[in-house]
Amino acid sequence: MEEIKFVIKCFIFSCLVVIFSQTKMSHETIEDKTYSYLQHSATADFIRESAHGGVRLIYQGYDYAKDYFQPAVVRAKRKQTLTRGESSEPDLGVEDNTEDRF
Repeated sequence: MEEIKFVIKCFIFSCLVVIFSQTKMSHETIEDKTYSYLQHSATADFIRESAHGGVRLIYQGYDYAKDYFQPAVVRAKRKQTLTRGESSEPDLGVEDNTEDRF
């Protein structure tokens, strides 16, 4: 029974918050004022810059890892082709269609 009372209290509190946020003050609702404050506050700028830095860190980390591991992958592929008896050099008579498309 206590759980139902808690759910009802939370529902009533949520309804009051929604009703209060729709109250207009100087031609603008409290919800709109809060939203614009959160978008243009110093905290939002800090969070936006931190997220941008995190994305840049991920891209640079990916590029570093790719450059670090690429020689090992090339050596492994070359070793695999040599153990199968194939030539590691591309056949000049066959057109190579592995160009980078980006």
